[in-house]
Amino acid sequence: MLNYISQDQEERRRHLNRKIALLDQKTLENRVRKAEDENKELRALQKGLIHKLLEQRFGPLPDWAKARLEAATAEQLGAIGSLVISAERLESCFL
Repeated sequence: MLNYISQDQEERRRHLNRKIALLDQKTLENRVRKAEDENKELRALQKGLIHKLLEQRFGPLPDWAKARLEAATAEQLGAIGSLVISAERLESCFL
């Protein structure tokens, strides 16, 4: 009888550990998803700001510039944003 009880307790402990592991995995997945969503929002804001800066400096953007801006990585957006101030031509921002 004592052996049966300890097996039952061991099974409960394993079950609890599995539940904890699943909760930890779900929590991690939710945090990753939230960080990805926040990153997308930040990139959209960054693109919008750079778009406005480019338009103020060079006038309405041609389709090619809009497409390049939309496809830009975070690193490329940083470079484009830095070039807006010193570039003499729109094309120079996308080198």
